[in-house]
Parts: sequence; structure tokens; C-alpha cells
Amino acid sequence: MSKYGTFYVVTVNPGVRPGRLKKFLLTEWFIALQSTSGCLDVELWESQRSRGRYLVCELWENKDISLQNSEKLWNEEKKDVFETLNLYGTIKSD
Repeated sequence: MSKYGTFYVVTVNPGVRPGRLKKFLLTEWFIALQSTSGCLDVELWESQRSRGRYLVCELWENKDISLQNSEKLWNEEKKDVFETLNLYGTIKSD
């Protein structure tokens, strides 16, 4: 199987400083992802037009591993991190 990439936008919630969301993504969100089996890389891209908008890029060994391990990560192992994200920002993916 080939490697699999997934991308999503995280936008800061009203009343939250963009720097706080960015710090959370780098120190908690990314650490959780990088510790997950099958996750090869995670990158953060910051919008130059819209302050407080970030693109998160995840690279996985394959799509099946991404789906299986992401679900386990955010629904069981790091549920608290996922819930904390909702305090700072909103995820939008297509």
C-alpha cells in the first residue's frame, strides 16, 4: 500500500488568541499524533491571509492505518486532547 496524507484546517475560536491555538497544536496535538503508530509526519502551515487559520498535514503509512489509529487516538487514548482542541479552535475538513 502507498502512503496516505490527510489535511484539515483549524481555525481559532472567537475570543481565543491565535498564538494560544498554535501553541496547543504544536505542544499537545502534534505530540499526540507523532506518538501514534503509523503516523509518519505532521506539519503545520499558517495562513498568511487569515490570522488564526492553520492547515494541518498528516502523513500515514496508509489510509487504513490512518483511519483505525486516528479513531483510537482521539476517541480513547487522547480524548482529552481532542476535547481541549474544541476550546481553542474548530476543525474543518472536506
